[in-house]
Amino acid sequence: MLLFFSLSLAACGTPTLEVKDYSKACTVEADCVAVYIGPLCQTCGGCPNEAISQSSKAKYDADAAAAARSCPPNLNRAVCAACRLPEVACTAGACALRPLP
Repeated sequence: MLLFFSLSLAACGTPTLEVKDYSKACTVEADCVAVYIGPLCQTCGGCPNEAISQSSKAKYDADAAAAARSCPPNLNRAVCAACRLPEVACTAGACALRPLP
């Protein structure tokens, strides 16, 4: 599947991570982790905006690394503000983010 994912990124242009590719199942908050979902080749961005199951984190990390290799080598993220880390929640068996104050 990772090979297909990598090939589809090259064909599409802008690598994008989609939440549908990862489990959101949980029973407690510790089962969840905050991640960035969306296009990866941006000057700023990449702050956590979604929660997925810890069981999908290794796949997410591998997919994100493969997608990042498709970004321009001169992409400068150093000028971006630091991300505010949202808190995760397990609501009705699905990982979610709590709204930032």
